[in-house]
Amino acid sequence: MNTIHAILDGARLVHSLPILKIVETGVADTIDIATWCSKNSAATFVSVDLDAVAQEKNHAALEQLNAASSYTYRTQDHNKFLMQLTWIDIAFLNPENLQDGLEEFKLALSAGARTIIMRDYQSRAYLAVKQAKRFGWEAHFTGDYSILIRATN
Repeated sequence: MNTIHAILDGARLVHSLPILKIVETGVADTIDIATWCSKNSAATFVSVDLDAVAQEKNHAALEQLNAASSYTYRTQDHNKFLMQLTWIDIAFLNPENLQDGLEEFKLALSAGARTIIMRDYQSRAYLAVKQAKRFGWEAHFTGDYSILIRATN
């Protein structure tokens, strides 16, 4: 099974919500997230990145898979986009480095994210994972992904 699909299936169980609001910064997992959303109509998905060429390539690939209508993409700075959000359930964060990872984590946290998924623990996610643990979040690791789940009190 696809790792992203397995993560999202697990998140669906953890967050028994009528609609999952999913955001991705960067374009690393857009195709996998959008194909999952195309089969799970109770999800909304926005992918945001400054690389319009990569976004267009992903969109063309998703059109071939009949999954392009399952998401929206925006050409915008990650942090500026995250600052505008008032609520999200799941955030896939693909920052440039450790410090950006921490900043994106804090912004996703302030937007209400219940689950945050990040790639590359050593060079992008370490500081965010450390902060999440301080806040009492659970941290799980699978393959290249760090999965942070907000503690439910």
